[in-house]
Amino acid sequence: MPDNTSAPPPASKSYASGDINSLIRDIGSAKSAAARARFAGRPPDAQDTRAVYLETCAAIAAAFEPRGYKFSKSGPHFTAKSRDKQFTYRISFQSSHNNIPGQHIRLLVHTSISSPVVKKWETALWARHGRTYQGNGSIAGTQLGYLAEPGKRAWVAWELAHEHTRAAAIAEVTDRITYHALPWFAQCEDIPRLVGRVVETGVFPDCHVENFPAELLLCFASREQTARALASYIKTLHPKARANLHKDLAAARAESPLEINYSGFSGCHIRYLLAEGIEFPKE
Repeated sequence: MPDNTSAPPPASKSYASGDINSLIRDIGSAKSAAARARFAGRPPDAQDTRAVYLETCAAIAAAFEPRGYKFSKSGPHFTAKSRDKQFTYRISFQSSHNNIPGQHIRLLVHTSISSPVVKKWETALWARHGRTYQGNGSIAGTQLGYLAEPGKRAWVAWELAHEHTRAAAIAEVTDRITYHALPWFAQCEDIPRLVGRVVETGVFPDCHVENFPAELLLCFASREQTARALASYIKTLHPKARANLHKDLAAARAESPLEINYSGFSGCHIRYLLAEGIEFPKE
């Protein structure tokens, strides 16, 4: 008789940068499978998907408690402060509505850096322009898989539904956080060196999302360094993107008074820079 037992999925799956089609296709397949599973009903011996997910997150976080990280079920996530308390390092977990008991439990892991110094500054900036700031002082963030070595960076999803793949996923995520995320966070322990790298490249180091870190520079760098970093950033832009930036820059300059908000060119807080009197390089 044929063996109808399906093989367990691998512990993780990676999607190369720009491979949005494969990701969309897999999300669609997972959605269809989840619909069929809900119609069929939950197997009596299958573990609760949320319980497995939260237990996995807690197990990963526990490995970093000796380093000062604290776990929270809300999110869930775990965080730590820099030595000088000026930055907060965060590992956040995400799952899926398409999980299937006993078959599929998705795990995504994200990293981010925020700062109470930046939050205080942004709150004051928005207040001066009659607005209420509701952010957390974010500086940079990316998916854990994008912090791998150049050439190996990819969006990664882990599978938790089966015990052996779950153990492998926990081990892999723990290793990636140890060898990729923690060194990325550690850049903030030497602010002058970090600022120097941003001035040279125009972007936050090793961050897949290459946004201009205006908040970091306006709080921790000189005006001259910020202007130099901005020039470096604009040089990296594709001509079309550069044209869009200058279009939005002209629109912001025409505002009276200047409106502080999240609109405008994606990747650069043009209005923040204008509000602080930072000069943009001429076209």
